[in-house]
Parts: sequence; C-alpha cells; structure tokens
Amino acid sequence: MSQAFETGADVTAELRARIEELEKETAQLKQSRDAIAEREQRYESIVNNQTEIICRIDESLSLTFVNRMFCEYFNESEEQLLGRDYVVFLEPALRDRARAKMKSLFQKPEVTSHVCEVVRTEGQSGWQHGFVTPVMNADDSVYELQVVARVRSSREQAEYEIKNTEIVNGQLAKIMKDGLIVVDPQGIVRSVNEQLCQIGGTKMHEVIGRSMWDIVGAENHEILAEQFAKRSIGGASQYEMTWTSGTGRHVSAIFSPTPLFDAQGRFDGSLSVVTDITARRETEIQLRESERLLAASQKIARVGSFEWKRGEKTVTWSAELYRMHGRSPETFVPTKESFLETVHPDDRVAVRDRLRQIFRGVPSTPHEYRIIRADGEVRWLESTRWLLKDDKGKARGMIGTSRDITSQKRAKMILEERESILRSFYESGLMLMGVVELDGDDIRWISENEATAQHLGTTPEAMRNKTAREIGISPAESALWVSKYQEAEQTGETVRFEYMRPDDPSQRWLSGTVKMIGKSPEKRPRFSYIYDDITDRKRVEAKIQAAHDALEQRVQERTAELVDANRQLRFHAQLLDSVRESVVATDLDGRIVYWGKGAENLYGYQSDEVVGKPITQVARSDGSQGELRRMAQVREMGSWHGEFRQHRTDDTKFWAETVISLVNDPNGNPTGFIAIDRDITVRRRAEERTRQLHADLAHVLRLGTMGEMASGLAHEINQPLGTIANNAHAVARSLRNGTLPNDEVLEIIEEIAAEAMRAGEILHSLHRFASKAEPNRTAVDLRDLVHEVTRLFDSDIRRHGIVLRLDLEENLPEVYVERIQIQQVVVNLVRNAFDALLEDRRSEREVIVRARAVETGVLVSIADNGKNLSPDLYAKIFSPYFTTKKNGMGMGLSICRSIVGSHGSQLRASPNVDCGLTFTFTLPYNATESAPDKSGV
Repeated sequence: MSQAFETGADVTAELRARIEELEKETAQLKQSRDAIAEREQRYESIVNNQTEIICRIDESLSLTFVNRMFCEYFNESEEQLLGRDYVVFLEPALRDRARAKMKSLFQKPEVTSHVCEVVRTEGQSGWQHGFVTPVMNADDSVYELQVVARVRSSREQAEYEIKNTEIVNGQLAKIMKDGLIVVDPQGIVRSVNEQLCQIGGTKMHEVIGRSMWDIVGAENHEILAEQFAKRSIGGASQYEMTWTSGTGRHVSAIFSPTPLFDAQGRFDGSLSVVTDITARRETEIQLRESERLLAASQKIARVGSFEWKRGEKTVTWSAELYRMHGRSPETFVPTKESFLETVHPDDRVAVRDRLRQIFRGVPSTPHEYRIIRADGEVRWLESTRWLLKDDKGKARGMIGTSRDITSQKRAKMILEERESILRSFYESGLMLMGVVELDGDDIRWISENEATAQHLGTTPEAMRNKTAREIGISPAESALWVSKYQEAEQTGETVRFEYMRPDDPSQRWLSGTVKMIGKSPEKRPRFSYIYDDITDRKRVEAKIQAAHDALEQRVQERTAELVDANRQLRFHAQLLDSVRESVVATDLDGRIVYWGKGAENLYGYQSDEVVGKPITQVARSDGSQGELRRMAQVREMGSWHGEFRQHRTDDTKFWAETVISLVNDPNGNPTGFIAIDRDITVRRRAEERTRQLHADLAHVLRLGTMGEMASGLAHEINQPLGTIANNAHAVARSLRNGTLPNDEVLEIIEEIAAEAMRAGEILHSLHRFASKAEPNRTAVDLRDLVHEVTRLFDSDIRRHGIVLRLDLEENLPEVYVERIQIQQVVVNLVRNAFDALLEDRRSEREVIVRARAVETGVLVSIADNGKNLSPDLYAKIFSPYFTTKKNGMGMGLSICRSIVGSHGSQLRASPNVDCGLTFTFTLPYNATESAPDKSGV
C-alpha cells in the first residue's frame, strides 16, 4: 500500500506541475494575441492619418468603417456615419447606377476605378477619384468593399475638365501658358510675357532691366554661366532651375533657350521658353512621401505587396516582401518561377494551382502557405491576389498582398495542442477539477469535470452555475473553501491545503490546490481548483506514524540500556589507529592516552614511551606554552586548526598541519582531546620556493621595465646635470673676470643645488624601484608612492605628448603594503597604458591615475583612452605569456595580478564606455590606521 501511495502522489505532483506549466503557456499565448491586436490598432491609426477618404461597406452597402478624413469631409462623426447607406452620399442621378455596380462586385470581385459626384451634408458637391477593392473571406467570397478616394470640389473638377479641353483644343493653349523671356548678352532682361510674371510671382516692370543673376539667386549662377557660354557660340540646351519667387514660393521651371544674333552674326542675347514644372515637382515629392509612408505602413503591419503587369517577366516586390523572404533586390529577381522556388515543396503545387484559378477568373481569397527563406528558415505567409482586367475583360496584370503569419500559426498549433492535452486530462482525470467564482460568502460553479460531480453525488449539468448552498455542501466545508479562495485572491499565489471533510462519516481527506485566474464579466473573482482524495494516503501515514512512535519508544529504551557499554566503544572508534596521519589522544590534563602508528612514524617515539606523559614534553612546537594555549582554545571553541613547526626525537624540525578536537561523552561532557597531525614540510618548501621565484621574476620584470625606460631616464638625469655644469662654468668664468655680483653668484649656486637635488630624487626613485629587497610590508603614503614612480615617465610625457593626470584624494590614509611590489604594479599598468596610446594616432591621449578612500581600503584605478581590445584578446589579458607587444614576455599583468592578490585584493580590467581600458584594485589600510568612518559608528 505504501508503494501505491508513493506512486499516486508522484503522479499527482507531476499532473499539478503540468497544469501550472499549461497555465503559464496559455498566459503567454494571450500576450501574443494582445500584441497582434496592438499592431492592428497601430495599422488602423496609420489609415486614419491618410489624406484620402477611406471607408468599407458590407453587402447591403451600409458603412462598416470610415476613417478620419471621411468624417471631416462630410462633417459628421463616426457614430453618425456607421450603418448608413453609402450611395446616399452620391448625386441622386448617380445612385442607382452606383448601387448596381457595387452589388455586382460582391458577385464578381475585381478592383475597379471609382469616379462620381458626391453631396456633402451642407449641400455642397464634390468629386471622388479612387478605387474600390473587394475584401475577401477565407472561402473566396467577398466580405466587404473598401473605397479609397481623393476628393475634388466642383470647381476643381470643372477646372480639371477645362484644362483637359484646352489640351485637346491644340498646342496654342500650351504655348500661351508658358513664359517667354528675352535677355541681352549680359543677362539683362529685355522683355517678358504675362505668363512669365505669373510663374515668377512678380510684375513685368519689376523684371525688365534686371539681371537674370539677381532674379534666380546665387544657387543658379553656375548653371547660368554654363548656358550663356554655350549660347555665345551658337549652342543651347534645355536646363532646369529652382528659385524663390517674389511671393516667397519655390518655383521650378524648364528653360528652352534659342540664341539671338544681330545682322553681323554677333551674339545678341537669347529667347527662352519657360515651362513651370513646380506642380510636377511637388507631386513627385508627395509621391515619394506616399511611397515612404506605404513602406512604413507595410513594415509596421508586417504586410508586403507585389504587382505583375502583362507582358513583363519580373514581378515588382515591396521592400517588406523582400524582408519576409530574407532576400534583397540586389541578389534576387522575383519572377513566377523564382517565387515558386521559394515556396515549400509540400505547398508548391497548391500555390501553383491557386495562381491558375485566379487567371481562370476564380475569385481570390486569402490562402496560407510556407516559404523557405534564404537562410533556410521556414515561415508561413497569408497571401491575397487580385486579377486586373482591361476594358475587354482580359487580364492586364495582378496585384496582391502577403502577410507573415508564422507567429500566429505557431501560437495556434501550440494552443491547440495544449488545449487538447488539458481537455483530455480535465475530462478523464480522477482528480476533482473545475472553475468557480466567489459569489459573496458562497461559491458558484462555472465549470467542473465528471470526477467533481461524482464526488459530490450529482452531475455536471446539475452543478453548472449553482452555489455550494444550492448543491447541498455543508456550511463548514463551504466556509473553508471560501477562506482559501479569498487567500488566493489576496496573495495572488497558488494556495495548497489539506483537510478532512466535516460531517463525513467515512472521514475522507482532500488535498486542494486553488489559484485565481481572472474575473467574470460581473467582476466576480474566478478560480481554478484541483482536489484529490488523499484518504488512503492519510490512513497509511497514520499507521506509519503509529509504528514510528512505537519504534522510537523502543529505541530510547534500548539506547538507555547500551549507554555505558557504548561509551568506551565510541571513544576508541574516534582514534582511527589505521590512518597515515599522526593521531594522538589526551585527557583533559593533556596527558597522552593514545599514541597511534602515524604518530610513531612522524615523531619517532614509540607508544609505550609516551603514553601517560604530558603532550608538551613530547610534541615540542616552536613558541613557549603553545600546546597549552591551543588546548585552552579547543576547550572554548570545540576545535583548533593550524600549522606550526614540530620536533622529532632526533631534534630535526618539520612543518605540521594540526587539527585538535574536543571529545565529549554521551552526556556532552568533555573527556579529552584528539589531535591529528600531517607532515606538510614538502609543501611548505615548495610554497617558499614559489614565493622566491615569484619575487625573482618580479625583479626581472622591474629591470626589464627600467631597460625600456632607460633612454627617457637618461635624458631626465642629463638635463639637471647639464644645467649644473653650465651654471658652474658660468660662475667660474665670472669669478675669474670679476664681473659677477655676489647676489647673482648665490642665485646660481642655489639653482645648482636645486638641480642636484632633482637629479638625486630621480636616481633615488630609480634605485628604490630597481632594488631587490626582501618582502616587507610597511605603512606607505600612497600619494608619495604614486608621485615618485610617475616622475619616471616625465621624458615619455614630453616626447610623445601624452597627458598623465593624477587624481589623488587629499588626506588619504596610509596603506599597509610591500612598497616595491606596489610601485611595480603602478609602473607596469602606466607603462601598458602609454604603450596602448602610442599605437593610437588620436590627438588627445590621456592616462589618469585615481585614488579614493573606501571602506575596505584605498581604491586605485589607472585608465587610458586608447583603442578597445577585441573580446577574444580582452578575455586573455591576465593569462601568463600572453602579450600584444612585439618583444613582450606576457608576464607583466600576470605578476601584477599576483601581487595585488597577495595583498588581499583582486586586479580587475574593464572597457571604458567610449574607448580604452581601466584597471582597478584596492590596497588595505595600515594596521594602525582606521578606515574612513562611513557607518557613523
């Protein structure tokens, strides 16, 4: 029964975990659907910002959608417009014909032009110019018609028709609306016609006599100079200029010049026909802006478009469609064949058949298929295509849109799979599952499985939308449930509990899990629940507990009988006579009671020689009274662990790692000590040798650094020595001639002394840095240390133009360090920064050394603004033997990191935000110097 209980519990736990996982995934899918809805809202916002009027009508020709421009044009709100008959906005004489045409598009869908006169609310009329596009359902039927149109006033329409009439009437109207201008050889205007004045926004008397160079502005002088040079030799060509007219309007015009010559054949100016193309240029700008907005709209809505014209092999794709396919116009030419190659092989036949159906006149509906992108990724697209026909009903092309629905397809498949699993588990599970609402102080069932109904002795249909009182659940059990649902609502967490059903003669136990999942339309909190009948488990647990209590009682009784017999056994079991380490036991007075074989081998004493003797006579460690102090510490703390030197019988010394523990009797009273010693002499010698090698290597690196800086240091020393020599010669020469006053002699001698002190300080800094001294930590003024070592870089600073800036906090506490080692770290890091900057040709090169007092010590940072390291080089900068220098050893940063580590800190490197690297480390305060008080204590 116990095994069955454990199996059932495992299954229950696994099912609960699976349900919680499904709930999380369902929430994620809901977030995906919300994101899709948000994108659709953004797309609708873009439509509302278009300058065209846009609306949709259903099969009854009632308005189902209008954009902002539609509302503004008819001066009515969206609520007033939706549901109204579309044709009532047209001129009465056009309504019947328009209604028949719109109705026919639902039976035979096609994209058609739309030109008609409309009537506004105020009685004003205008003209619509646009297209009607069918919106298709999944079954290829027409769902709605979308009208996109521009509106002209009646006056604009009349002007438009008059203009067309003038064009048809002949070339005279065209000539008359062009400007004429005659200029002399110097570009002075002789005459113009009225049309030119209209184009330039000026009057005739304001132009005649002025220079063309003044009229068109400086930006066109180069063009004019080139054209006049051509005309003077009889040549001429059309050219375009843009300038600001007298009204402030930007004018674009094409000039068609004809050179003029006098009777002697000399160049006498030119006559130019000026064609105003301002409107054309503005239209081109608007067209480019519309194309940009369309591309942006497609990108936001993740919708691509395409167009094919009869007689052309290639298909025009939008930028978004290229992006969906993972291809670019430079590497992919879209044709029917190349497009089908991108379609997944399993969907290729269906897509080809759909194209054939469209060409046979079958209405197009959105259809889904898979494509294979250039990178191999498979994605789902939903495409809709429309066949364009000419006046004779023949295909003249095709347009269409494609939408990436990969996320929706994946989400749908995952959701369907999860819902299927959850539904199967819900309906066939043995556990009680369902959804309830808190209705005041009662519970109302919304959904429940068969197991719930059977448990409560009813049916799911009888429980639906009923409260606990109505079903007949006891008030005590109902109150318990209500309290748990309220807890889940308040905490937002899953609530688990177990209880025995009250008023149940069979004393059944239930395990409940409840979680709030939202609110009902009536704003009542809604919960999911899972209850499992754990009566068998509880009964087994009760039996196990009873057996455990009986066994515990028996164990206690038996333990009391065996305490005395086991005391000696437990004591001797701790001696571990067979181990290789030295094991020694003493009583509380420190007299040896056990001397193991390991102790005999390590110390050279036999057991019978030392048992009964004080441990201090046998284990003679360095330092007086050491053993007694350690035992006193063990009495207080319970154990001691450390390393110290010991003596053998032949008086040879060795290093031992010792652990001393206090031994207690069963009542917790101390009875003695156990000491375990391990010979670590070989390890200590190796560590000492490693430290020595480390110091030698550090000294070699310091000497290497001094070698790299030798030329600069020599210059620094030669400079004060040269000054001393020159001043000494000057004094001697003046004394011989008797021409130097005593006060000037004193001034020169003081300068000689100052330069000598300067040279001495340089040599002193050099000597201290290059000396090989035994490690000795002392209290060090870090400001003096940094100033001392950075003087070694004065020559490099002047020679290479590098700025070395010291940002050292005033009144820094002393640090407790080994001076030469920290000097080496600072010199090495500054030298590395200089080397990095020498490889960079930027004009401003800077190294900054900072020091700040923090709680744990003094924080030191050295930063440069050189080039950044690549990630692979940055990961290896502290590795031994790794270097980016031509003649580097690759040990500098590794040694620096070891030195900083030996001072209880860590050397770190981090890239700067803009460029360069920053190295940081912390130095401990002097043992007698307290850290800056930052806690207020």
